[in-house]
Amino acid sequence: MKKKILAALLCSAAAFCAIGFRTDATGISLKKSAQTKSPYTGSTYTHAEAFDGMTVYNGIDVSKFQKTIDWNKVKAAGTDFAFIRLGYRGYSNGSLQEDEYFKRNVSGAIEAGVKVGLYFYTEAINESEAKEEAEFCIKLAKNYNITFPIAYDYELSNKSGRLVKANLSKAAATKDCIAFCDTIAENGYTPMVYSNKSDLGSRLDGAALGEKYQIWLAQYNTKASYTGRYQFWQYSSSGTVNGISGKVDCNFWYSNKGIEENPFAAATAEPAASAEPVSLEDAELESLDSVVYNGKEQKPEPAVMLEDEILTPEEDYTLSYENNTNPGKATVTATGTGNYTGEISTTFKILPRAVSSFKGKAAASAITLSWRKVFHASGYQIYRKDTVNGTYKKIKTVTSGSTKKWKNSKLVTDHEYYYKIRPYTNSGSSTL
Repeated sequence: MKKKILAALLCSAAAFCAIGFRTDATGISLKKSAQTKSPYTGSTYTHAEAFDGMTVYNGIDVSKFQKTIDWNKVKAAGTDFAFIRLGYRGYSNGSLQEDEYFKRNVSGAIEAGVKVGLYFYTEAINESEAKEEAEFCIKLAKNYNITFPIAYDYELSNKSGRLVKANLSKAAATKDCIAFCDTIAENGYTPMVYSNKSDLGSRLDGAALGEKYQIWLAQYNTKASYTGRYQFWQYSSSGTVNGISGKVDCNFWYSNKGIEENPFAAATAEPAASAEPVSLEDAELESLDSVVYNGKEQKPEPAVMLEDEILTPEEDYTLSYENNTNPGKATVTATGTGNYTGEISTTFKILPRAVSSFKGKAAASAITLSWRKVFHASGYQIYRKDTVNGTYKKIKTVTSGSTKKWKNSKLVTDHEYYYKIRPYTNSGSSTL
C-alpha cells in the first residue's frame, strides 16, 4: 500500500571655596579668571572670562545608575540644582522608555529643596522622532514643578546604536535638536541641548543652537576650552556626593540671577492641576494572539485605549498576569495608576507545543501513526484527507495526553492518505 504522512500544527552635587564674594545663596560671585575648588572632585577649576561677575552654582545630574538617593543629604551637601534623567529611546528598537528612578528622583529632589531640570537621552534619527521625544518629556514633566530646563541629551555613546548607524549629517542632527527644543518651548518649558565640545563643533551646529537655546557643555577638564555659548558646564563624571553611592556627574551653572528667583520661571509651565480620577471601566484592551507554550511566563503587553487615546504603560496603568505559564487560558489585567482607577482584563491562549516525530507505518488496509508525547497535552486530534487536493477532516480525538500511537484501520489498499495532528489541552469548559 502506498502512503504519505504530513505533520502540521493547526494553530500556529556641594559648596565651593572660592575667590570672590559668597552671596547669601549657595552660589559664588566670580571675579576675573576666577578659580574655585570643587569638593565633589577635590580639583580646582578655572571659569571662562565670559562669566566674570556672574554667580556660579553647583549641580549634579543623575539617572537610574545612581540607584536610591538620599536627597536631603544631597541638598545638605550644598547642591543647588539637579538634572534628572526622565527617559531614553532604545539603542536598537527605538522604543521610548521612562527612567526607572525618574519619579522617585524628581519627587525626592523637589521635596528636599533642590531645583530640578530634566534630560532625555535621544536616539532619534529624524525630526519626527525628536518631536515625539519632546512630547514624551512634556507628558511626564507636567506633573511636577520643573524650574530648570529640559535638555536634549545628544551623545553617541553606544557605538552600535541606531543614532550612530543613521550617520546623520550635521544639518540633519541640528534639525532634530531644533525640533525637540521648539516643542519643549511651545509647551512653556525652557529647552536646552546637552553635548560635548567635539560634537557641538562637528556633528551639531553648536553656534546656531547657542543663539537660540541654552547649552549644557560636557568637557572633562579643569578649564573649558569651548568658545561657543553655554550656560551649564558638566566638568566631571567622577564626583562624590554625600547621599549618593558611587560616582556622580558634576556641573556648574552660570547666571546673573539668584537661583531662588526661579530664572527660568517665565518659560516654565505651571504644574498641571489635579484632575478628577478616570475609570478604566470604559477602556478597551487590545486583543491578543495565541502563543505557544515554552515553559516560561508569557507576558504580552496589550495596548489600553480610552476614548481614542492610547494610555501610557506604568504612568496610566500597570499590567498583571494569571495562569500565564502552562497551556490553557491566561489572563492579563490592566490596573489604573496615577489619574486612572479601576481595572480591565482580557484573556489569551497558551497552546501546547507542536507534535514532534510524527511518523506512520503502513500495513495492509491500515496505517499506524506514532508521535512523541507533548508535555501538558490533554490529548491529540488527528486529521486526514484522502486525496492530495482534498480537505482535512478530523477523524480521531485521542483523549489521553500520554498516548503516543494510534492505528487507522479499514483503509483502501493502494491509496494515498494524508495526516496531520495537533495536541490540545482542556481549559475549563474549553478545548485549546
